[in-house]
Amino acid sequence: MAGNVERRECQRFEIPGATVQYKSLWFPISFNGFSQPSLTVNVSKGGLAFECRNKMERGKKLALRLIVPGEDPLELRASVRWCAFSWERTTYVVGVEFAPFGAGRGLNPLETLNRLRELEFEYGEKESPPAPIRRPFDPLRDHLW
Repeated sequence: MAGNVERRECQRFEIPGATVQYKSLWFPISFNGFSQPSLTVNVSKGGLAFECRNKMERGKKLALRLIVPGEDPLELRASVRWCAFSWERTTYVVGVEFAPFGAGRGLNPLETLNRLRELEFEYGEKESPPAPIRRPFDPLRDHLW
């Protein structure tokens, strides 16, 4: 096996002070309230990772409330993709994938995707400016004599 292959399509970024609250989704509605705020590890347009005291099973459906300091919370639907204990953080870290975005029942609103794009632009790595275009050396044009 060639090792772990990076399958992420979206840039991950950190938002200082951002937290997430979650609750389990049971079709068609959930009767339990949101959890206490948990620290986010990273965020992307496709999902996020957060610290959690409890182990979560892969595939579990969640309602999330992403809380960015100084802004209105973002409400999202997501599924647990992985959960692992972090000795460094001394807690579980849960990775979730957001439900698709669109207009319809069970989908995350497109406005939320647009806000995630804005957060990515604000907190993500800025791409380097493109390198200048260089012409190939032409001995007639670029003579050295």
